[in-house]
Amino acid sequence: MFLGANNGTLTRAVPLVLLVILITLSIQECTPVQKEIEAERTRIEFPDILDIVGSPRHINDFDTFFFADQGAWFGFALPDSNYSPELSGFVGPMLMSQGEWVGKAYAALEVMEVEEDESQDLLGGAERTNYYLPGRIQTSLVSPKIELNQSLWFDSHQLAIIVSTIKNVSSEPIHISLKWKGDSWLEDMSFFKAKSSVFGLLKRSDDLLGIHIPAGRPSDIKLNAEGRGYEITYSNTILVNPGEEAEFPIVISLSEGNQVEVLDQISADAQVVLLNSVKSMEENKARWNHYVNSILAPESILLDDPSYQRVAVKSLETLITNWRSARGSLDHGGLFPSASVWYFNGFWGWDSWKHAVAIARFDPKLAEEQILTMFDHQDTYGMIADCVYADSTEDNWRNTKPPLAAWSVKELYEISDNLNFVEKIYPKLVKYHEWWYKNRDHDQNGLCEYGSTDGTVEAAKWESGVDDGLHYDSTAMVRNSEFAWSMDQESVDLNAYLWFEKLCLADLAEALDRPQEAKDYKTQAEQLAKQIRDLMYDTESGFFYDVKLDDRSHIKVIGPQGWIPLWVGLATPEQAAAVREHMIDPEKFATYIPFPTIAKDHPAFMTGYWRGPVWLDQAFFAVSALRRYGYTDDADAFSRQIIEHAEGLLNATGPIRENYNPLTGKGMKVNHFSWSAAHLLMMQWQL
Repeated sequence: MFLGANNGTLTRAVPLVLLVILITLSIQECTPVQKEIEAERTRIEFPDILDIVGSPRHINDFDTFFFADQGAWFGFALPDSNYSPELSGFVGPMLMSQGEWVGKAYAALEVMEVEEDESQDLLGGAERTNYYLPGRIQTSLVSPKIELNQSLWFDSHQLAIIVSTIKNVSSEPIHISLKWKGDSWLEDMSFFKAKSSVFGLLKRSDDLLGIHIPAGRPSDIKLNAEGRGYEITYSNTILVNPGEEAEFPIVISLSEGNQVEVLDQISADAQVVLLNSVKSMEENKARWNHYVNSILAPESILLDDPSYQRVAVKSLETLITNWRSARGSLDHGGLFPSASVWYFNGFWGWDSWKHAVAIARFDPKLAEEQILTMFDHQDTYGMIADCVYADSTEDNWRNTKPPLAAWSVKELYEISDNLNFVEKIYPKLVKYHEWWYKNRDHDQNGLCEYGSTDGTVEAAKWESGVDDGLHYDSTAMVRNSEFAWSMDQESVDLNAYLWFEKLCLADLAEALDRPQEAKDYKTQAEQLAKQIRDLMYDTESGFFYDVKLDDRSHIKVIGPQGWIPLWVGLATPEQAAAVREHMIDPEKFATYIPFPTIAKDHPAFMTGYWRGPVWLDQAFFAVSALRRYGYTDDADAFSRQIIEHAEGLLNATGPIRENYNPLTGKGMKVNHFSWSAAHLLMMQWQL
């Protein structure tokens, strides 16, 4: 085990790590940390996996990422060299509802030594060390007279607690004066006082961003003349003798609405946390140790190596940081595709199903929420929106997304055994499944097409999830009804997903003691499998293709859609063997990072979003398909190749990316991408 300090200091070996941990962690966590080390697998074994050190230059600076937990809509980064040690604390917060940094230092702590009528800054020239454990961040400053350790974690989606511990490392007693202060970059934020709290009101959203100190601490709260900043000064100096420590907790809150009852409730909740900070820390530690143990529990050769375990924990941290709680029109929590860009501040359909499959193994309740947050918005016809937002006027109803919902529910049920949830969601799954055949089967032959509600090709391509897929270049739209249009091609991946959905629905029906429904779905699945095998497979080239509606010809673009029948298990062994030959061909899909979204030898390779880059969901479908048909060595080798060659994953602090260059391994597009993280976990679990 190694500990790399985020401020660029040299890596230290094991014995010194433990010493540093015990010295620098807050006084509350010394004993718990020792207990953590005794456990089988704990978060303390996985420090500094993601780089969240930075200093935003402006309100929309997404180059600096951050830490969030519990579904919070706000997060914090660790300070870099541009953050003055005289103003200790954490960077931010970032407000995810608006995609904006409130400021560089909303809650900075000034520590002064008071001698008679003079005050001297105790942190001038201090050396900083940052530390990021799963579920908690810490920054430490060491100066000649004091050592200041500050830890931050989330007690709930609304409350983050910062515990500052000041230790006198000199040989003389010190009288200390403390002041919390901060300001805002946001022009629409104004500050006001309320008992032991200061609130920043965001006028455009009515959100309240609060700073709370213990009610028993005498303090003087001042607002600056413009109302854009605050200072909280402890009225009395604090005596700290040599070798002793003094502890000062504060809570930062974010709540919706500026009504009196909201303000009173969040202030009361903050005081409870301030009085029970040790309990809060213990609960945080227990929850994250559970997360870590859960994701590392499966017996898999892809989890044996400590370096691979770090990739799994990086995936976990990515997923949890992207978790948002219910807000506005979102009645349940779920995951953003990524919190590192402003335009992903909602929930998407097939992203949600994929997230839920991974989340189920460490937080089944959150997985349930991730599924429900989409079905909360199901319309009367059974359609699920492409994406939904806290502001429902932004929801996209032009299209839906590929049908993987029943898969996520089945996977969740196998882990949680929560039949009540299955009973609640099953009718909604059935309605969504039937919606496809009523609205996306133009010739009513039992094979569906991707489409749109507005008749546009653009929205139909979005519905496929493969926005600029090469096999859609010549597609046209055909009208089914007033608000239902289809592409003029039957997609092999869509129908394979629908076949799989039938089997998942059959399993769920059996669990609900509905034997006739289960039998009917299995019968339908048999009929659909025959159609796909007979009509969508080309014997000459040994691959599955989309089919044109007019002349039933194959659209011969070799891409991931052709191995989806293997992933779900409907291909014959002979068909699977033929498809595998394409998958293991270095000139097609066995690239530096395997499984690009079109074959390497195609002239259009690497000319678009889904025209070559490796997306980890499609790569997972590929390795899982090989595993299903007994090609275990291939599946394991390709999984290792992905993990070892993708930039920033193995033995690095880089982010998990939206997609990757198949020839170089370079990460592409958005950082900290949720479904990439989810599928890395599934890949390592050998699902």
